[in-house]
Amino acid sequence: MEIDFRTEGATLVAIVRGRMDTVNTPAFEKAVTGAIEPETTVLAFDLSGLNYICSAGLRVFLSTGKTLKSRGGQLLLAESGGPVRKVFQISGFFTLFKHFDTLDAALAQA
Repeated sequence: MEIDFRTEGATLVAIVRGRMDTVNTPAFEKAVTGAIEPETTVLAFDLSGLNYICSAGLRVFLSTGKTLKSRGGQLLLAESGGPVRKVFQISGFFTLFKHFDTLDAALAQA
């Protein structure tokens, strides 16, 4: 799994690629936690390159979302597809976090 970060205006964007499994989820969590600055309130995940996610990966999204919400911010999901989209739907994450078909649409809402 790979994760890259960039800033778009006031939004931190995380681009995630590959498989998020129990082996690499701790590194994913560490990378996300380390990238979030005290002033970060909006984090948009580009999931177009993510092809698998495990329950431990879902937990990272949940805890990150709670952290941002406590700051008055939000976590945005963009471009999830296939099996990953299905996991987010079944787990109810689309009711917890805003989901967008494209990263540009997510950034427009940020």
